Amino acid sequence: MSEEFAGIQSNSIDNQHDDSAGESDALPVGGTSQDINRNSEGSDYSHPLDSINTITPFSPISSEDNDEKISPLFPENTEEKSSKQSVKQFVKQTKRQSDLSDLSDLSYSTNQLSFEDSSSDADDIDQLDPLVKRPRISTILWCVAIAIVFLASAAFIWFISVQTVLGQSYEEMVIDGFGSHGMPSWLAFCLRPISVSMVVIVTGIIIALVSLIVVCIRKRWWLLGQCAGIIILSAAAEPLKKILPRPMLISIEYLSANSAPSGHTLLITASCALLICVVSRVWRAWASVVAAFISILVELSLVAAHWHRVSDVLMSLLIVGAVTLIMLACTRSSGMDMPAYRRSSISVQIVGSSMITIGVLACLYALYLIWQILPGVDIFAQWAASVSYVATYWLIIGVSLLVFGVIMVMRHSTASPLSRLGLVGAPPTPPSASK
Repeated sequence: MSEEFAGIQSNSIDNQHDDSAGESDALPVGGTSQDINRNSEGSDYSHPLDSINTITPFSPISSEDNDEKISPLFPENTEEKSSKQSVKQFVKQTKRQSDLSDLSDLSYSTNQLSFEDSSSDADDIDQLDPLVKRPRISTILWCVAIAIVFLASAAFIWFISVQTVLGQSYEEMVIDGFGSHGMPSWLAFCLRPISVSMVVIVTGIIIALVSLIVVCIRKRWWLLGQCAGIIILSAAAEPLKKILPRPMLISIEYLSANSAPSGHTLLITASCALLICVVSRVWRAWASVVAAFISILVELSLVAAHWHRVSDVLMSLLIVGAVTLIMLACTRSSGMDMPAYRRSSISVQIVGSSMITIGVLACLYALYLIWQILPGVDIFAQWAASVSYVATYWLIIGVSLLVFGVIMVMRHSTASPLSRLGLVGAPPTPPSASK
């Protein structure tokens, strides 16, 4: 008990000693200037720090005293300050302009990169599937080959009909009685309005204008150039009428001068060919049927009205068919159907194959009839004349169906090739055969 009391007493003494030591240590720090002043009251010496107010540690400084007593080291210059502000504003403006120019450069570079990316994507698509922008090479070769066959057939018909006695005799027999003896009354009544020259010309112009309007509405600008080529080349064939010779091999009553090729047939056939080329996939088959029907009526009316011989209208048909196929061989990009709308058309397959088949069979049947009546052609036999009228019908119908059927099929082949990409991408590659 005495030990605990002694311990507590010693601890209190130690605490008092520590407090007195702390006060003695703090006195020189806080009261240094006061002690100096007390010691120097009796002397004349004044310390330089006496004029400065003593600041105790951690004591707040009044702002009023500082504002009154503290003066700037250098006097402020207002002109220099304003110049600094103007310099700052100029720097801000130039920085803003540079930022705007950087943004414009950035947008230009972004557009350039996007254009390059799109062009590179288009190039990649063209390399992956070239059928997106051009037809198959085999289709182009077919167009050129059939065009050569049509031109050769037109030249052959002109040579046989004009440069031989049998040819001139046959055509003179047909043109002499086709309109009066070789045509039924109901057909003659139907062809009477078409036998007017102005009606044929206006009809051809209207069909051509409608075709061009359809092209512009569909925005097929390459196809518009192809249509212009068909019109120009078809019109360029009409002056052949004044260039090609026609020798007088027999006594001719009608059309002693050369009349091949027929200008009216060129106009109507070219307009109908434009109509087939400009319509969409759904209407191609029906447009070809309408074109063949109009062309057949006009050609029959021209022969019945003694305007042209059979060889004249057949030459015009084949020339327009060849010109159209040559233009179709040049099909590219906007002259084709859009890849998303390309299909294998059942109507084109059925109608096209039917027109071509019937056309070929009709031409073969007409040639067979002509071969059968050759012995009576020289003497203008009556029995040969009636058969020649029938052969004329089959020739005009057969060549018209053949030409427009081929145009329709080749137009669809050049405009809608079934590409590798298709509608959902390239087809899967079959696995390789295991060895």
